Amino acid sequence: MEAALVLNGRYELLERLGQGPWAETWTARDGSAQATGQAELVVKALSLGDLPDWKSFDLFEREVAALKAVRHPAIPRYVDSFRWQDDRRQYLVLVMERVPGTSLARELEAGRRWTEADIERMLAELLDILAYLHSLRPPLIHRDINPKNIILRPDGSIALVDFSGVQDAVRLAYRDTTTMVGSAGYAPLEQVSGRASVRSDLYAAAATAAQLLTRVHPSDLPRKGLKPDPGALVELSPRLAHVLGIYLEPDEDLRTLPPEEAAAILRHGLPVPRTDHGIPAAAASGRDQQVAWEPRPKTTLPSSSRVAMLSDRDSFSLRIPPGSPLNPQLLAGLGFGLFFTAFTAFWTFMALRMRAPFFFPLFSIPFWVTGVTTIMKSLKDQLGSVELVLDRSNGYMYKEHLFNVVVKVRSGELSDLGTCHLASGRAGRQPQTDSVLSVDLGSSPVTFGRSLSTRERQAVADAINAWVGASRQT
Repeated sequence: MEAALVLNGRYELLERLGQGPWAETWTARDGSAQATGQAELVVKALSLGDLPDWKSFDLFEREVAALKAVRHPAIPRYVDSFRWQDDRRQYLVLVMERVPGTSLARELEAGRRWTEADIERMLAELLDILAYLHSLRPPLIHRDINPKNIILRPDGSIALVDFSGVQDAVRLAYRDTTTMVGSAGYAPLEQVSGRASVRSDLYAAAATAAQLLTRVHPSDLPRKGLKPDPGALVELSPRLAHVLGIYLEPDEDLRTLPPEEAAAILRHGLPVPRTDHGIPAAAASGRDQQVAWEPRPKTTLPSSSRVAMLSDRDSFSLRIPPGSPLNPQLLAGLGFGLFFTAFTAFWTFMALRMRAPFFFPLFSIPFWVTGVTTIMKSLKDQLGSVELVLDRSNGYMYKEHLFNVVVKVRSGELSDLGTCHLASGRAGRQPQTDSVLSVDLGSSPVTFGRSLSTRERQAVADAINAWVGASRQT
């Protein structure tokens, strides 16, 4: 390809940004009449005839699909994709908006240094982007977060680019793969072995922040066992120490801090969890410290879980978001409730139409109650959300929401809170083992978490009991 070449009768190539054995990247402009005043574009062209295998084709198609699906101000906007052929080759072409600015890698090479506040802000912005990608269903995993793929824009904000390694979490979970996508030093152990999760992106984001702080490549950072330790080189703020301490864990099951909560901590919107000695839970100076007030739960949430838990010495918060409207249990319960209610409505209508004695329509009232109750219970169990807040000073507060409407509120003293455990639920007359969570609030229990998996229920129960047990010992 050459400068001034026009692809698809519309996109004029301006300057080559990069070239590989079978792909080229160019800046371009849209020469069509309707494109007047539009931003500069980036064109990526993949030569089909030069591909050594179909893996590159698959990655390219995946990047196109990902950019089509996302809508975020810090991710390049998808413009167009098509096949184009010249006299010698056939190409797959992707056109996207060009993000103005320079990569963090170039800034590092130029000797740029940032303040700790700048790095906290950039990491918080990066975690906002990841929270968005991971909130999609199925979640999108970038798999190649590093300074080369983060653009520092003229206004100081950042953007995440190069989605050529993107993959959705469902495909990764159900497909065995030995292909490692990512950059050495930024990819955690599970990704090096060919298996990535949403928590792999969190490790890469933390490794990038560690490099900005220390100007040392993550592969060369001092280690505590297998864990990179930037705190051994520079003093970290309690906020960075906490977030990096969790996200740089080599075991993905220990990267439990949701990215939106980590971003809030970095922006001073949430307090840093502290030990019983008033020291931040993550070591700011590289010293070994244990969170003495909170024993580690036996079970952790799976990486794809949307359950949010946050705890410190004085409080514990839990939020269970609404489940999927396509959940089989919801469809079964809702279907039965609607059929039962429709049958009752037909029976009542026919009784009224035939002018039957008044007690016939009255006889249908319990059936109306049963049908409506079944529908509401199915909706609440599967599409409702739950909030539980435990506080040393203010006791407990339990809320259930359905479509943003509060349907149940319970509060009381923390001493009235019982043990949280897995309980059996029932569907008709058939018992379903461990299908709900149950906890005593005062004199009566509440049950919740029917939309969660068994592992999620166990992790929630372990976390609640660990916090309550520790709070009563200190």
